[in-house]
Amino acid sequence: GAQIVGGLFAKKAGDKQASRINAATGRAVEQLSPFQQQGVQAGQAQADALGLGDQAAGDAAFQRFQDSSGFQSQLAAGSQAITGNQAASGLLNSGSTLKRLSTFGSDLAKQGFSSFMGQLGGVANRGLSAAQGSASAIQGGGERSAAARAGGTQDALAGAGGGFQSLLSAFG
Repeated sequence: GAQIVGGLFAKKAGDKQASRINAATGRAVEQLSPFQQQGVQAGQAQADALGLGDQAAGDAAFQRFQDSSGFQSQLAAGSQAITGNQAASGLLNSGSTLKRLSTFGSDLAKQGFSSFMGQLGGVANRGLSAAQGSASAIQGGGERSAAARAGGTQDALAGAGGGFQSLLSAFG
């Protein structure tokens, strides 16, 4: 009888351990969720900026680049420096000034946009890593939970079998 009772306690302990493992897995996945969400958003922003969405999304992505990267302040400072130098040389209203301004703005946009896309890529990659971590936590938690339940069930069956053998011996 004691073996049967012991086996039942083992099954209950296995179920309790599995429940704790499932709760811990859920907390781990929950903690990674914000990084996954940011990664999805960054990936979408990259796609929009590359023109993979509709025109409005592409325009909005480019505006985010201009607003978030300090592009406007760098453009203003560089333009002031160019016009100041050209004015000092008496060439403020020349084609040379327009060419320098155009080249500076274009080069600044290329460099800044490349950096912006790289930063979005970094956030997207962190989101991918978080998704992989969540998948790993779910898989590992499931395996550990199943093992805990299986171990408790095996102990319960062993206890029941041993108790049954004791009963047979008593009558045997």
